[in-house]
Amino acid sequence: MNEELARSYWPGQDPLGKQLQIAGQREWRTVVGVAGDVLSQGPYGGFNPEMYIPYQQFPWLMEGPKHLVVRMSATVKPESLVHAVTREIHRADKTQPAADIATMEEIALEPMKQQRMVMALLASFAGLALVLSALGVYGVLSYSIAQRTREIALRLALGADRGSVLRLVVGSGARLAILGIVAGTATALILTRLMSGLLYSVRPADPATFGAVTFVMAATSILACYIPASRATRVDPLVSLRYE
Repeated sequence: MNEELARSYWPGQDPLGKQLQIAGQREWRTVVGVAGDVLSQGPYGGFNPEMYIPYQQFPWLMEGPKHLVVRMSATVKPESLVHAVTREIHRADKTQPAADIATMEEIALEPMKQQRMVMALLASFAGLALVLSALGVYGVLSYSIAQRTREIALRLALGADRGSVLRLVVGSGARLAILGIVAGTATALILTRLMSGLLYSVRPADPATFGAVTFVMAATSILACYIPASRATRVDPLVSLRYE
């Protein structure tokens, strides 16, 4: 039996040597060991009371489809043994079909197939949204800095240092970007709670995800400010003022 069944029938007691009866069966079964709990119903099914019984005691359980489990070394790829296992099955019984061959990893991921598909779709849309957001931030900040070309020229004409002007312009744009990033992060922290049902072993407020997105947006914002500001500071102030 598993630990969940032992806790259900004999909480706080040693179940070894205890007996229990399976519904519909006359014989009483003796507990000879307790196995750890397994998520046999998928990651969202929780731990259920389960029993492990020898095949010889219940041969009728094997009247349906039979499953063969092959244990191998961790250094061997499961896919490399498919033909060998199939050959051995046919050598023992030529009429026995070998179908639905899968690794334990694939079997374990099967209950999450729908969630993984939804999350892959959401991740694609999120990636596209991140790219569009980065392009939008870059375009808006670049246009805003470009509109300040006359101001930059005046500062340079009045003797301001190019480095100080560049830091001033980039800093003002970066402040706006930081405000946007903070507001967007706060909104995302609230909205991700709605997606918690689709996540497994990942927190809604995943630090790695938020950190990566924040880094991308911050880097994009700095580049959007730096490139046009640097270009404007390299232009002759007289030319810029005459053009304006």
